[in-house]
Amino acid sequence: MVWTMARRTCDQLTHRARNDTSFSRRVASREPRPVLLIVCEGAATEDRYFHAWRKNARLTTITIEIYGRAGQANEVVTEAMQRRDQRQTAYDRATRRKQSADPPFDQVWCVFDREGQHEVAGFHEAVQRASHGQIKLAISNPCFEYWYLLHFHDTGTPFHHGQEVKQALRRYIENYQEGGDYMKHLLPQTYIAIDRARQRYEHHPERAQDRFPNPSTTVYELVASFEARDGS
Repeated sequence: MVWTMARRTCDQLTHRARNDTSFSRRVASREPRPVLLIVCEGAATEDRYFHAWRKNARLTTITIEIYGRAGQANEVVTEAMQRRDQRQTAYDRATRRKQSADPPFDQVWCVFDREGQHEVAGFHEAVQRASHGQIKLAISNPCFEYWYLLHFHDTGTPFHHGQEVKQALRRYIENYQEGGDYMKHLLPQTYIAIDRARQRYEHHPERAQDRFPNPSTTVYELVASFEARDGS
């Protein structure tokens, strides 16, 4: 029964990707692939998740560049802006000289946590800077593992801190540790997690006063973004 559900979910994932036309099959027209930059606060969980996701999902019509260990929220935003601007400057210079260069990023995402009641310093400033700088945000409150948890359990109960989320996650992924590769558990449930995260975020009772309430995650927007853009 579990295998059947997983297979059905994978088939749905493939079907949706094949029917998406938002990028009009750029590869078929020999145009450059869209390029997404993801900058993460750490290297243990978020960074490894996106590297594993990119490998296992076998995206074929977009390029995803991932940078980890960027630091706290404000440092993540700074790193993302610098990498975006440096890429654009290098591309513009090469174009003027009629030389080849890596294309500029089509989208830039920052991934970091809010940490629930232990909110990281500079969190609100980082959100404001990203918004003004047209940087997209994949923020989890209290932590990235809430995104993992939604693959298995739909809950809107607030968490005091990230350790509570990880403890709840261990009911579904035994001996869960940060930085492990759990894609065999997560990938078949991707669209379930996207739907749950979207519903929890959009209908959170505190969202009118708080853009990133506890618990919530906008990682679903990032995952849905490069899923929708892949035409494989």
